[in-house]
Amino acid sequence: MIFRRAIRNELGQTASGAFIALLTIVITVALIRSLGQAANGRIDNESVVNFLLFSTLAYIPVVMVLTVFMAVMMTMSRAFRESEMAAWWSAGLSLGSWVGPVLRFAIPLSLVAAVFSAVITPWSRVQMDETVKRFEQRADVSKVSAGQFRQSGNGSRVFFIERESADRRSVEEIFVVTQSGDKTSVVTSAGGDVVTHDNGERYMVLREGARYDFARQAGDFDFMRFESYGIRLDPGFYLPPDPRLQTRDLRWLLADDSPAARGELLWRFGLPLSAVVLALLAIPLSFVNPRAGNSLNLLFALVIYFLYSNLLSMAQVWVSRGRLEFSMAFMLPPLLGLGTFAFLMWRRNRMSQSSSLRLWLLALAQKRKAD
Repeated sequence: MIFRRAIRNELGQTASGAFIALLTIVITVALIRSLGQAANGRIDNESVVNFLLFSTLAYIPVVMVLTVFMAVMMTMSRAFRESEMAAWWSAGLSLGSWVGPVLRFAIPLSLVAAVFSAVITPWSRVQMDETVKRFEQRADVSKVSAGQFRQSGNGSRVFFIERESADRRSVEEIFVVTQSGDKTSVVTSAGGDVVTHDNGERYMVLREGARYDFARQAGDFDFMRFESYGIRLDPGFYLPPDPRLQTRDLRWLLADDSPAARGELLWRFGLPLSAVVLALLAIPLSFVNPRAGNSLNLLFALVIYFLYSNLLSMAQVWVSRGRLEFSMAFMLPPLLGLGTFAFLMWRRNRMSQSSSLRLWLLALAQKRKAD
């Protein structure tokens, strides 16, 4: 009872610290990505926070798997390093005694990761795709941010606005380049207003400006000044994005028998299951010799994690291409992981028994010598 309570408390504390550290890294990367999307004109500046939130939710299953693996590794490595494991062994416990507490710790977190992987992560990806699609379908002027060049949805027009009003209906110092065939038009204006007609069409009415027309093949050049000039803006009807397999609803995937859908299901349920397998593998991999300091087992543990993750990705690809059955591909990574766990546990227990036998023989020899 004391052993289980102590292990449960330490695993919980270590997991909390590891989760916060990993989540901070994910949020930082997602923030940089969101700001890059906004700078490249793929999302609106006002949607950066929402895009950051959805990006973070999409990576929660991976964060949960890494949290479980790191928590077990760090907890048991500390026990080995500070000779706490020797105390537990002297009390009659073995390395296999950790399997029960580790499973009780890893299975609930694996179930949470499964909920995120099967439901919340696809939903968050849908929201990200819709955010990008809505911005692409918006009217040209609504995409423009002061001090930035923005391209229209069809790519034929480029806007630059130096200043804009708070309601984004009035703009100042405008520069517009329009490409139509071999003809290029450049319009500059001191200011303008966005006007919506009764039929719903939107125009940007420019004031006090000039227009330059170039025809590259004919070599013609036209110049005109104007007091008022209207530019029709794209209507910006919203079209839902084409759904990807990564964004499909779980019920749709279960009803679809295609290899691609089976491969997506394999990833959604195989990733949470990897948390349990990796937690078990962390038990024999966490051995640290107190006299030798750091152990190469930590590096070996990272290699094991990347190998298991790549094996899961390969199984998904094989199922998606129809080269492997879903049931076989789903069981292949866990069975290999559990087989590696059994071998490492047998090897570690054998080494522990050999060490105990050598110590017992040494003590017996010293006793006889003293007699």
